[in-house]
Amino acid sequence: MGRLDAGRRRGPGVARDPGLGRSRAGRHGPVGPRLRDETRRRARRHGTRRTRRARARSTPRHLPAPLPRHPARAPGRRGAAHPHLGAPRSGADVPARTRPARPLLDGLARLPLSVPPGERVTYSSQGFMLLGLLAEAAGGAGLEALVDRYVGTPLGLRGTGFGPVPPGRTVETEECPWRGRVVRGEVHDENAVVLGGVAGHAGLFAPLADVERLARSLAGGAPGLLRPGTYARMTAPHTDGLNLRRALAWQGQDPGDASPVGGSFGPGAYGHTGFTGTSLWIDPATGRYAVLLTNRVHPSREERGFGALRREFHRLGW
Repeated sequence: MGRLDAGRRRGPGVARDPGLGRSRAGRHGPVGPRLRDETRRRARRHGTRRTRRARARSTPRHLPAPLPRHPARAPGRRGAAHPHLGAPRSGADVPARTRPARPLLDGLARLPLSVPPGERVTYSSQGFMLLGLLAEAAGGAGLEALVDRYVGTPLGLRGTGFGPVPPGRTVETEECPWRGRVVRGEVHDENAVVLGGVAGHAGLFAPLADVERLARSLAGGAPGLLRPGTYARMTAPHTDGLNLRRALAWQGQDPGDASPVGGSFGPGAYGHTGFTGTSLWIDPATGRYAVLLTNRVHPSREERGFGALRREFHRLGW
């Protein structure tokens, strides 16, 4: 698809912003968890699969003490497994805006499931939080280093990384009552803020050129990143027969209006959307992709019909 660069705009009650250029970094909700899930797969392969022991006693860089043991064995969690977290159909759900980090992770580790694993697709940021911690345990390093080692460096993603990002490379997002200011250059998600800006579900910034580079790789089967069998398993539907179609860490192509990008893509297409107004969608059968980066939450997260705009963007572009 061709590029459509947004012009400058002044939001009500917010100081003038210089706008977003092609070299500027945008929060990329859909790409972050997907990059981290690919990182987890490669870390497990290169780290001699030590996840089982390490996940129970790893100490991520933002926590003062090890995680509670066996987070998937909290009351009501029997049967929840890593693929459930990535699909996501594990049933994990925890309230946002819990702080500081220690209580948040303690609560996440002990949270009962809202539905039995494998019975219903419910998007879960908390599932990706757990996957991020598993990646750190398997790789023996923080997510920042692992994402760069296994994804950023092989693909040459020079502008991609976790925040905070200098103001000159970003734009203002939400006028956040919780933080008492307009957010700029830092992760939008509140739980990720509590975790220091680096988490398995949010926190990654990337300019358009880097997102396109990632999209081209994925559209071609991710050579050099994933083995063919791993790529096939990651992109195959794992929830057919349930309420929504999901691959591992990706949304599948739901029929018609059930898809956030409409019905223009083939049945094997996959992608993901982001709360801040972003999306990445890939059709491996044709080798095509679509990247949409907007600032939907500026100056507030109030819903203004963005879903219809997203579907129209993909209809016109495809």
